[in-house]
Amino acid sequence: MHYTMFSQAITGGAGAILAQERLLLQVRIEPIIFVGASYRETMTNGLLGVGAFFVFYLLSGDPSEADWGLYVIALLALATLAWACALAAASLTVFLRDVRLALPIGLRLLLYACPVIYPTDFVPEKLQTVYFLNPVASVFGILQHALFGTPAPPRLSLIVSAGAIAVALVAAHLLYGRSEPKFTKAF
Repeated sequence: MHYTMFSQAITGGAGAILAQERLLLQVRIEPIIFVGASYRETMTNGLLGVGAFFVFYLLSGDPSEADWGLYVIALLALATLAWACALAAASLTVFLRDVRLALPIGLRLLLYACPVIYPTDFVPEKLQTVYFLNPVASVFGILQHALFGTPAPPRLSLIVSAGAIAVALVAAHLLYGRSEPKFTKAF
């Protein structure tokens, strides 16, 4: 559920500005509103799915073993990264229309490059520090650790991943800010 919410937020946001090109040519509206609306809708639907996950989780396991505080932090990190990627993808899609076509392929590769469908134990111990430098892998590693008690990603990779998420957020907003004045010329 967590990965589905993440990937749908990115793919939905990627086409949000371009889908409103006719309206943007007629009325002066801040295009980030459309990305935000798509993101909010996806997150709302995703949180409903996460709620269903919790029902099954509570029925099948011992919820007292979970680290709920860490889980919430990981969920916020995942949501922040999804927003940054959605905003960057939306900004790029206006100029490079093939970004929307390439995103599902890239997200599918990311699915296999992160501990979404397999536990973190599958990654050889000597490669874990490098493997968890991928911010998405670190977030999903923390989600697994918080919910299922798998080994936590190395601290160094968590620090690097937190920094990468912050840089991605700033970079996405800078990209949007520099691209936004040129959107109507690209339509």
